[in-house]
Amino acid sequence: MARFNSEYKAILDKFFEDIPEVKPGKLFGYPGYFVGVKLLARIYEDSLGLKVPESMAEKIGASNL
Repeated sequence: MARFNSEYKAILDKFFEDIPEVKPGKLFGYPGYFVGVKLLARIYEDSLGLKVPESMAEKIGASNL
């Protein structure tokens, strides 16, 4: 069974609950959040991953990670 931070899941469940386009699901056994078939966010063990446009990633410096 996949181990992940359940507090992250509770926060994301609450955050996305009023956005009908975002659907919870699983990605390799871990919680994921999707818009259609496209991944928006995922929780992996003690990490949270968000998919953002490249321009936004560059602004926050994520392109250097």
